[in-house]
Amino acid sequence: MSKLPGFKGAFKRAFDKYEPKLPGVFFWLFLASFVLDRVVNFFVHFPFFVGVALLLFPLLFLVTQYRNPEKRKLNLLVFSFLTITILSSIVFLFGVKNISDLLFILLFFTVYFYYRHNINRLKISNIFLFLGISLILFSFTFARIDSGAINVTEYSSSFNWITYYDEKSNDVSEKKPIVQSGEKQVNQSDKKPEEKKAVAKKRTKLRWKKNALDSIEAVRVYHNGLFRIPHVASYFFGFLFLFFAHQYQKKKKMLFMVLLAVSLAVCIYTGSRAILAAFVLSMILFLFNRKHIVYLSLLLVVFWVLVFANKYFLQLSRDTFFYQYFAFIETSIENFTRLSRYRLWFSWWVEVRKFGVWELLIGKSYMNAVYANADNLDYKVWFHNDFLNIFYTFGTWCTLLYIWFFIKIYRDNKNYIRQNIFIFIFYCSMVITAIINGFYYYFPVFLLYMFFFMIKSEKQLAKV
Repeated sequence: MSKLPGFKGAFKRAFDKYEPKLPGVFFWLFLASFVLDRVVNFFVHFPFFVGVALLLFPLLFLVTQYRNPEKRKLNLLVFSFLTITILSSIVFLFGVKNISDLLFILLFFTVYFYYRHNINRLKISNIFLFLGISLILFSFTFARIDSGAINVTEYSSSFNWITYYDEKSNDVSEKKPIVQSGEKQVNQSDKKPEEKKAVAKKRTKLRWKKNALDSIEAVRVYHNGLFRIPHVASYFFGFLFLFFAHQYQKKKKMLFMVLLAVSLAVCIYTGSRAILAAFVLSMILFLFNRKHIVYLSLLLVVFWVLVFANKYFLQLSRDTFFYQYFAFIETSIENFTRLSRYRLWFSWWVEVRKFGVWELLIGKSYMNAVYANADNLDYKVWFHNDFLNIFYTFGTWCTLLYIWFFIKIYRDNKNYIRQNIFIFIFYCSMVITAIINGFYYYFPVFLLYMFFFMIKSEKQLAKV
């Protein structure tokens, strides 16, 4: 017993010695597991990142408790979501994806508190490493290799799972829309219209009349290399663009100008629309908040040009990755209900209207959400909205906690968010993507590192 205090003291001294290096070590470990996950999943579907993260998360959580004045807030978030997951998995449907969904949420919470209280230990070299590895993973697309090249699944947005086909119409068979999926092109018109109608009636509860926008929304050109989906790549390079734009603003080095241009170009080239939509909306909020009437007027002019000349741009951009950006404008104007997000959220509304008191309290589990969309839309997918998904999966209390968490992020960093356009867009884009596509599933363990390094740079310049 007499040796125990000495052992504790030695352990504490050793921990204090190496603890400053841990933010970098955790970042490297998560990054290494992400890369290995992408390599492994090119050949066989296996949740390698989730498996490693399940081992790393308890360590990260325990380290975050050390000398952290906000550990009670973190514990409230973590144990609330953990308790609800256990309850809903017992009462409702259990599945492995319940665990992975919970894990990504808890990582979001934990890395925020961890980076915030270790902000001075964050290094720009880790962000350069992240950029380099991301470029390597994405570069495979230029060799016509994408993550779905071997294990091909049809990736057709919302074309194949929510449209009702009128058997009197021959438009579907005539247009024969083609959808790209890795190197393979999938023909969505192999079946006759009456066969598609029968399948739709058999499989789905929610159906919409077919219209010309079906083929417009179906034709997508995505690029993602070894990234699982192009949306992950677009998030990575989109937020890297904001990071390097901020660094150029502060340091005026040509290197950052080149890197921001490369990051933005790759982000656009992925073909994913969510992050760019978030950037545009965030920019409008910033300009409106600052009352920049001239710039707002210019954006309005650009908007009307895109609206009135959109059909011309659609024809001009056909068979390119620009096509889906103009298709989004066309669909939003002509028939907003054709957008996949609208239909996913409508599916959510159909389901939550059936909730009783118990479901309002603890939700119905992530797997139930996936199977609800499979039932309604013939597609196993989550609701693509953090807040809606958390309400369905975890209930009212956890939804309020999640909203509070975003408010806390703003309050903790409001001076930097208000003062700098790129930090403002970064924060607002986190919120907006959480609404229109999801944020916690897109590896905040990497994205928040950049967010806090930008704040670190602001603090350092304020001391000069």
